[in-house]
Amino acid sequence: MVFLLFSLFVLLCTSCNENKGEYETLLSAPVVAEYMPYRGDSMLVADFEKIRNGSTIDFPMSEFCEWYKLVKLDNSSKEIMLPNFAWFIASDNYIMAGDGGDPLLLFNIDGKYLCQVGEKEGPGGYNGYYQPGYINEEKQEILLPVFRAIKVYNLRTGKVINSITPTNTLVPRYVIPWSEDTYLYSTEPDERYEERLTLEEVNHEGKHISGFPSKYFLHDGYVNDWGEHWAYNSWLDILRINADEIAFYPSPVYSTKDTIFHYHVKQEDLKPVFTMRYTGNVMQHRYSESSHYYYATYMVPNNVPLELNGWSNRPGIKILIDRRTGKGSMVNLCLDKHGWLDISAGRSWVFNGYFTLNLTPDNLMLMIEHELKQEDTTEENRKKLQELYDSITEDDNNYAVIGKLR
Repeated sequence: MVFLLFSLFVLLCTSCNENKGEYETLLSAPVVAEYMPYRGDSMLVADFEKIRNGSTIDFPMSEFCEWYKLVKLDNSSKEIMLPNFAWFIASDNYIMAGDGGDPLLLFNIDGKYLCQVGEKEGPGGYNGYYQPGYINEEKQEILLPVFRAIKVYNLRTGKVINSITPTNTLVPRYVIPWSEDTYLYSTEPDERYEERLTLEEVNHEGKHISGFPSKYFLHDGYVNDWGEHWAYNSWLDILRINADEIAFYPSPVYSTKDTIFHYHVKQEDLKPVFTMRYTGNVMQHRYSESSHYYYATYMVPNNVPLELNGWSNRPGIKILIDRRTGKGSMVNLCLDKHGWLDISAGRSWVFNGYFTLNLTPDNLMLMIEHELKQEDTTEENRKKLQELYDSITEDDNNYAVIGKLR
C-alpha cells in the first residue's frame, strides 16, 4: 500500500519542464513577490496564485545548498535500521535520526553509525521528544527538548551530561545554544497568557536570564492585509540564527495565513519579513528560509490518501523565492550530481540552515525508475541513475539527503 501511494506521490510531483536541467537558477523565473512598506520598514509579500498558475522548474540542489550529499546510512545491525518516517537533524559532520519515540541515533556525515543518544530510562531517558534536537559541534553537545526538560548529551558518547528544567513551560519546542553559558528555547505563543514567555534564555541550571513574552507575537499591529503573524496552536520554529538575528516561524497545526519573523538581538526588535498572499482557501503548509531563499511546502487537499508518511509528507507543492529579487516558482528539487534525480516526493525538513530528506531504499528505487522512463533524461544522467540504482539492495538502511543551505 505504501509503495502504491508513493507511486502516486512521484507522479504528482512530476516536472512540467520540457528539458531536464533547463533552469539552473531562478534568474529566468518571473517576479512573484515584492517588498511592501510596513510599520516604517518593509516585508516581502508573495502572490500564491501567481506562482500556482506558473510553471514548475527543475531546481538543482547544488544551487539551493552550498553542498549536498546523498548518504547511505549504516546497516550493520537491525537496531539502527530506520523507519520510513524518521526525522533527520544535521550539522557539517553529523546526522542525527529519530522518529519522536525511539532513542535518537547518531551517524557521521558519511553514514557510519556512532552511538545512541540517551536511553528510555534513567537520567538520560525520555519518553518522546518534540524535535530531534540540535547538534552543537563547537561544544561537542547535543541539545534535546523533551517533556518537562532540556536534555544535554555528549556528542561523542551520547551520554547525558545535564538536564535543565525550565520553569516557564512543560513543553519546550526548540532549543539552541545562545551565549557561552546559556540556552534559548521556544514554546507556543498563547493569547490567554500574554506575559508567558514564548522565548526564554536559561543557564545550565535552568535559571531564567531573559525572555520574550507572548504579547510581542500577539500585537495587533502585526496583523495586516496579507496574513496573520501568528495562529493559535502554533509552535514557534527557530529557522536560522546568526550573531545578530534569529529567524522564527509560528508553525500552525492547521491551514492559515502566517508570517516569518526576525528578531534583532541588539535592538530587541521583532520584525515580520515574509508572508504569502492568498485568495480563497489556504492549503496546509510550512515556510522556511535560508540567507538566499524563502522555501514553502504545501500539502495536498484531504481527498488524496495520507497513509504514506503522515500529514507533513503528503504529495504537494514546493515553492522557492529569491529573497533579493522576488523571483520565484514552483520547483522540483533535483540531485544534479546524481543524474538530476527529482527528490520532490521525499520527506524533507529544513532546520537551522540544513536541508534533510529521508528515503527508504524502495522509495529511492521508485524515484530512479520514474526518472529513467523520462524522455528528457540524457545518456550521461541515465548512466549515473542506473549506477545508483544497481548499488541499492533490499538490506540497505535508509538514505539521507543532507545539504547546507545557501
